[in-house]
Amino acid sequence: MGNATNHLSLCVSRSSRKTHRERPYVSRPFWPYQYDHHLNVSAQISSNSQIREINPMRLSPTMNIDILNVYRDCPFCLKLLYEPISTLCGHTFCLLCMERFILTSERILQCPICRDDLNYLRSSSSHLKTNTILHNLFRQQYDKEYEIRRIETENERKQIIKKRLIIGNTHQLLSCDYDYTRHEWTLFVKLNNDDQDDISQYIKQVTINLHPTFTPSQIVLDKPPFCLTRIGWGVFTIYLTIEFHSQWKKSDFRTSWFLSFSNTGNQKTIEIEFQKTTDDINND
Repeated sequence: MGNATNHLSLCVSRSSRKTHRERPYVSRPFWPYQYDHHLNVSAQISSNSQIREINPMRLSPTMNIDILNVYRDCPFCLKLLYEPISTLCGHTFCLLCMERFILTSERILQCPICRDDLNYLRSSSSHLKTNTILHNLFRQQYDKEYEIRRIETENERKQIIKKRLIIGNTHQLLSCDYDYTRHEWTLFVKLNNDDQDDISQYIKQVTINLHPTFTPSQIVLDKPPFCLTRIGWGVFTIYLTIEFHSQWKKSDFRTSWFLSFSNTGNQKTIEIEFQKTTDDINND
């Protein structure tokens, strides 16, 4: 019995070692929360002090300056991280870069480094929180360069125009027979404050691709209101290409909308950034 037990233990041990050897190596990203237990914050600051008073030169070797130098640049802009924001998967980006990334990623939001799901950031995109520990470490270690990044970021923000684009459809049931049901729907593309903003200043045209059973199946709307009304019996996915005026130097925006026959219809909101033109900047 003893030999059988020893043999079983040996097999399990060998199996564990084999599994460990075959497991691919995954480098750990720089995320200061995993080093929190090394910071010894209580020994460095009083109970009434703020985290911003931590001196990076007094941190343990685990969080030394070499680590900061290796992971100091944002993977997006390749500049010193400014207002760093850390994801749950452990990667860090500039706040402004992450805001732009969220705006341009319409569907599944994934980490550009490890492809982990970042959709939880969408609900908090309007109030993303800066990683305070990293923010203060970089500010103290790279004092002058961090100040330059602050000025650069503020200037960039001043040149950004943010608009909320609303895409959806209205719906009305025309008839509901046993063999045949007809629905009237109107697809629309508009700004959330259409009464104040002229959408034609931003959008040049909208190309709409309907189901092949419609004739024509492709329609180009070159002036507002960007709406299309049709009558049909079923729902399907509509594909849209939104072209902006050349002055904004913005590539075409492609999106889709699944028709809604629920009550009076449905809609979605997409945030879009525009860079101010020279005239806009001079008028500010």
